[in-house]
Amino acid sequence: MAEELDPGTRHVLMALEECYQLLIRVCASLPILPITLPEATGPGSWQARTDAVAHASEICYEIPASSAVCDNLKCAFLYWLGAADMLILQTGNPKRYRVEAIRAILLTAEDYARDVDHLLNDK
Repeated sequence: MAEELDPGTRHVLMALEECYQLLIRVCASLPILPITLPEATGPGSWQARTDAVAHASEICYEIPASSAVCDNLKCAFLYWLGAADMLILQTGNPKRYRVEAIRAILLTAEDYARDVDHLLNDK
């Protein structure tokens, strides 16, 4: 599928993957009850990842962590999900503004995820 995509869409697809890997690392470092996101590959892997992030966004307040950690984690999940949804639109009807919007959304998701990492590791 990646061969069929325009360069901008391929770029944000890779950025979405990189952000997902950051979410995996941050979630694995959560105290006591880490959230495990799948390292899915192959057909259906994006659906499995999206479902896992959506579920994680619903349960993130159940982990024993500060409200700042939970709030930032929730935002990271929701921004990642927003970028994933917009990427679906982009693959069906490519628009330059959408590529730029996905980049901006992912930058925000990464900022929230890094904030969680700092909150957990700067103690």
